[in-house]
Amino acid sequence: MASELSLILNTFGIMLFFGTLAGVFSEKINIPRMIPMIVLGIILSFIKPEGLINFSDSSTKETTLVVAEIALLIVLFQEGMHLSLRRVKENIIPIIILAIVGTIFTATLTGFTIYSFSSSINELSVEYIFLGSLLMAAIVVPTDPAATFSILRSSGSKVKTNLETILGGESALNDVIAIMLVIIILLPQVENGNTSLIFSPIFILIAIWQLIGGILLGTIISIIALIFISRINRDNENAAISLACIFAIFAIAPIINVSYAIAALTGGIVLSNPHYVMMKRKYTDNFLTPFWNKLVYLVEIFAFTFVGTLFEFENFNRYFSIGIILSIIVIIIRILSVYITTGPLDFSHKTQDILSGKDRLFIALAGFKGLTTAVLGLLTYVNLTDAENLTPKDQQFSNIVLFGSLTLILISGTIQGLLLPIISKRMGVYEESQD
Repeated sequence: MASELSLILNTFGIMLFFGTLAGVFSEKINIPRMIPMIVLGIILSFIKPEGLINFSDSSTKETTLVVAEIALLIVLFQEGMHLSLRRVKENIIPIIILAIVGTIFTATLTGFTIYSFSSSINELSVEYIFLGSLLMAAIVVPTDPAATFSILRSSGSKVKTNLETILGGESALNDVIAIMLVIIILLPQVENGNTSLIFSPIFILIAIWQLIGGILLGTIISIIALIFISRINRDNENAAISLACIFAIFAIAPIINVSYAIAALTGGIVLSNPHYVMMKRKYTDNFLTPFWNKLVYLVEIFAFTFVGTLFEFENFNRYFSIGIILSIIVIIIRILSVYITTGPLDFSHKTQDILSGKDRLFIALAGFKGLTTAVLGLLTYVNLTDAENLTPKDQQFSNIVLFGSLTLILISGTIQGLLLPIISKRMGVYEESQD
């Protein structure tokens, strides 16, 4: 135990130091910080320094899964804290259309497109391909608006308020949908090698309880936290209490079998909007939001580097072309999805619901694939590697997921990261920073 703990601490220390340098480097060349962080992980996997833990090893599987799940909780909680319910209400129609209709449309079209290409993948058995395609689609659907805002801020600009709210709301909801699809429905079936249970009515009941129970759990925990925060109302204590919410959700959610993703998102929303839960006393938020932003930054370093360390050069030629094809598919479908699903907004009677062609193009280009895709890819890879109920051929799907996620994040981040600041200024969907 002591030896494993030492390896974990050594690994985290190395990742933290060099990951921070990678993040600084990304700002200098104005690309998403996930790219040099992933490259750092790939370099570590290549040189294989002694004293670092192998998170893909079966002996560390449970540790890896816990780290990945806590990372998702932190990300979702922070996303919830960034959502102003007042602004969300003002842009609720575009958010719902993009987050729910758009996510389902994108996942379905992506899944069937992947399925149509999968006949050439000889590593997979025929009965396994369909569910695997849907799983891959669910992993690549989430967007990462933080990468968008970071790039634009580094260029001295910021996104218009309504577009920032729409992107943030879309990301929060499609993250939850993707996590539920992957963790609750698809991944267990793929891991067990049973593709028939997905069509069982029991999954509808499970999904309903996961949704309702997650909302209730997140709300209750955050209200309890708000009671203490509103009375203590000191920066350090506020941060500690808010962080305790994460561990409470992580501990309680599996006991009552609810979605920790929904609970975390709901908890963050409630904590940052106390007046919506009839809290008479408010707290000063001069430390809490920056604290969570810094915490997510640390999570990004570990998650992206983790994924990079799982890179195996011997599989590069075998799966890299699949990753390229996947990236092209996802980027094209993202653009189509935004334009098709938001088309009915043109007939809205409310001016604020109507998105211009420039707004739509910006939203489509801002659909970076980032942290949630990386963590879900990591979870899938670790769970499927050496899964007892899968044939050796079907176990190879874990490599497809890993390389697909890696390639997509790198290509999406590079192309969209370089083009977005230039295109957004020409489209006029930004506001000049006053700083």
